[in-house]
Amino acid sequence: MSMNPRKSAVQAIDEIFERIGSREVALFVDYDGTLTPIAPKPHLAELGDAMRQRLRALAGVCDVAVVSGRALADVRARVGLDTVAYAGSHGLEITGASRAPSGAHRPAAFEGLSLEKGRDFMPTIARVESELRLRTGRIEGALVERKPFGVGLHFRQVADQDLPTISKHLDWVLREFPGFRVTAGKKIYDIRPDIDWDKGSAVRWILTYGPNSRGQDPLAIYIGDDTTDEDAFRALRPDGVTIVVQATPSPSAAEYCLRDTGQVQDFLDALFVKLSPSVPLPDHSSRPSPSASL
Repeated sequence: MSMNPRKSAVQAIDEIFERIGSREVALFVDYDGTLTPIAPKPHLAELGDAMRQRLRALAGVCDVAVVSGRALADVRARVGLDTVAYAGSHGLEITGASRAPSGAHRPAAFEGLSLEKGRDFMPTIARVESELRLRTGRIEGALVERKPFGVGLHFRQVADQDLPTISKHLDWVLREFPGFRVTAGKKIYDIRPDIDWDKGSAVRWILTYGPNSRGQDPLAIYIGDDTTDEDAFRALRPDGVTIVVQATPSPSAAEYCLRDTGQVQDFLDALFVKLSPSVPLPDHSSRPSPSASL
């Protein structure tokens, strides 16, 4: 991963637009920390109406997919749009949009795509979940989250002195269930099948069997904030536009950066204007966090 300071996507907006040129755009966005600020507990991360408006508007001018570590059903319910595609469980579950945007004269985003990876692991995943709940149940703040093809162990609310115990229980689970691997995210350990598949694989699959299969060659833009988004950044470079969301610089394979979810919203506004200059922007009713305008 690069340690060099990345260009701000705010400052490099003209450069990014030059790369788009006359090409179609395929927009991929993470959920937690990108579309909505990180919340103390997973169920508290709600998408604001203003951000939802941006996604709805962009779905009318380009293919949009939300790529998340959350279960597909969870992230789809939180976003609440049937005109965008979804990749849940770090790309192990994928579905195209269920309908085309009204009056947009374009097909549904990644229409007809459907994929489930790791279904054979489901009985064992249930055992992993059970063991983790049993072993971490007395650790205050520890939260075990079952996903269709994995288990998340949240420790954002765990006291520092209890973190070694969390690691000890996690190591035990991995020894007992060798067919799984752990990915460390922002205050979460994701335990999932140890197969050659990640967010980068998912995005490449979507592009291959979506627009590319229709003879299109869109420019992929991927915006994410977590370590699991790094796989997508690497998969899409050098052709794709990769943007990491981070308040302070840290190693990333992304080419550009945005400071916070507020700047993500600003960037999406600018992208909408670029792709549909004759259509007014959605109403700026609220912001996820303060940010300088593009």
